[in-house]
Parts: sequence; C-alpha cells; structure tokens
Amino acid sequence: MEEIRKKFNFVFQKNIEDLKLKKMKKADSISNDIVIFADKNNVSYYASKDGKIYIYFDSVYYIIDNIEDI
Repeated sequence: MEEIRKKFNFVFQKNIEDLKLKKMKKADSISNDIVIFADKNNVSYYASKDGKIYIYFDSVYYIIDNIEDI
C-alpha cells in the first residue's frame, strides 16, 4: 500500500503535460479496487490495489503505464 501511495503522490505532483498518458480503449476496464482518489484542476486521479494509476479528464480515462519513464 505504501508503494502505491508513493507512486500516486509522485504522479499527482506532476503537471499533466509532463505525464506519459496512454488513452484507454473503451474495452479496457478500470479496476474496481480503487484505493486512492483525488481531484486537481478538473482532473481526477485514481490508484488501484494492483498499483495502476488512472487519470480522467475531458471525458476520457488514461492510464500511466510506466511511472519510471516520467
């Protein structure tokens, strides 16, 4: 859980323009196990128990695949 929180906080502190966002396809599903949620500047941030970070804005969900690349 602490590792997920660290990843989430790292992403949350970044500017959205600096993130490597991957648009999710309609068929992709978001984990039901959301453990962290926050809003900033009309953007919603989610983290799931499996360590994935999702971002929602402009009516589209994005996933951050590789946090190490940011």
